[in-house]
Amino acid sequence: MSLTTRTRHEAILGELDRAGSVRVADLATKLRVSVPTIRRDLGSLADRGRLRKVHGGAVAEARPVASAAAPAAPATSSVARAAIGLLTPDDAVAVVGGGWVVPLAQAIVDAPGLRPLTVVTTSLHAALLLGRAGDRTLTTVLPGGEQRADGVLAGAVTEDTLAGLHVGTAVVECAGIGWDGRVTARSMSDAATFDVVRRSAARTVVVVPHTRVGHPGLAQWATLDDVDVVVTDGPLDGEQLALLHDLRVVVAT
Repeated sequence: MSLTTRTRHEAILGELDRAGSVRVADLATKLRVSVPTIRRDLGSLADRGRLRKVHGGAVAEARPVASAAAPAAPATSSVARAAIGLLTPDDAVAVVGGGWVVPLAQAIVDAPGLRPLTVVTTSLHAALLLGRAGDRTLTTVLPGGEQRADGVLAGAVTEDTLAGLHVGTAVVECAGIGWDGRVTARSMSDAATFDVVRRSAARTVVVVPHTRVGHPGLAQWATLDDVDVVVTDGPLDGEQLALLHDLRVVVAT
């Protein structure tokens, strides 16, 4: 089955986040499309300022990295508040994913009742924020690995370290859930990390935009049978609720 243009673009940007650069020939092979198709995709993304084309491929467009202490958008903050309500003190939790991870770290810092707590994260920004709290009852664990342009650790070293850990709850980003129950990530690199994390956890909580329930991302890392709780940022319609009927669903407000 051929990938949609949007899915290809998400895959290309995911590879850029992971590696910092991409080659046309490699993308064509990986995504199973023609070289001209990849060149058109790169041109479209370059026109939108998402990357810079170079001979034979593209590189990530330089962009400022947000401060770990920067205020979050309301929707992101509400998701963080909803997710923190699922955590308990005297536990180890893994927090991996995108833009909501730093607000969740801040919410943990601001919840003194959630102690003692060990937080495993692949986000350097989240780890820095947690460390600055200066709280001896709040322990932060970074798994090591390759640092991506977005400040997230990934790769074989990251996955091997995470595989050796055990946490009570994993809070994991989800790029979309398919009608067939696929739980997905926006890149193959993220999917590999997320799969290891959920296998290391007694309970898995996924954070997914309500608009992506029924719309899977590029790479599968679990099925709904592997998930215990879904946290989303808006109301779900009848079909979406039917898909998630066996799970606890928390809607951020």
